[in-house]
Amino acid sequence: MKIKVLGCHGSEGQKYKATSFLINDSIVIDAGTIVSALPIKDLKKIKHIFITHAHLDHIKDLAFLVDNLFGKIKKPIKIYGKKKTINAIQKHLFNDVIWPDFSRLPSRSNPTMRFIPIKKIVKINGISIEPIAVNHTVESVGYIIKDGMATLAITGDTGPTRGFWRRLKREHHLKAIFAEVSFPSRKRLLAQDSLHYTPTTLARDLPTLENNPRICIYHLKPPYVSDIIREIHKISPKWYVLKLGKTIKI
Repeated sequence: MKIKVLGCHGSEGQKYKATSFLINDSIVIDAGTIVSALPIKDLKKIKHIFITHAHLDHIKDLAFLVDNLFGKIKKPIKIYGKKKTINAIQKHLFNDVIWPDFSRLPSRSNPTMRFIPIKKIVKINGISIEPIAVNHTVESVGYIIKDGMATLAITGDTGPTRGFWRRLKREHHLKAIFAEVSFPSRKRLLAQDSLHYTPTTLARDLPTLENNPRICIYHLKPPYVSDIIREIHKISPKWYVLKLGKTIKI
């Protein structure tokens, strides 16, 4: 499995890009940063996008992606998410006010994008993608992604959550966990109110897992990047902070 980091931060800034992970060239997890990270020839390869939740930093490039690909693709891009997430995106973004409804353009029978509510495992070209509920201020999921040889887990936006980690204990080929850490521990009350992890709360939640998967940290909020990295080095030098543009193979 090949994962390219298109964006790995919890907001935007001069050196920071909102979250998106490109898997095997055709599958994207979250749509925070897509069009500014890839040339048009690579955008055309994207067939499936899985959204963790409806917050802007995870959906904004859906708008620009379909705008760039309008009239250039033969089949619609499939957008997966929980029903409430899909409803929010349709109601508040693709509503012909904020942005055109590309699920009906150029026509209802041949749209540029198609929304698919997700309830269980989706299988695509040898890859299985399973949504797992997590603990955030809006309905949110993480994803467990398998290719038959390796498993990747992505937490999505979440604060302390039991179900996700309990589910991972059943995975015997787990190679990496992409775990969100949005704030330093000194901002624990802000993290608590917004339901995000700090290095301390993540370390407390992480169970002992088979195969000792690599812990890759993402979703750092730009004002706190340096603080979070320093704290991570103290808590667990083995944790790796994801970097823009890097490709990880598992």
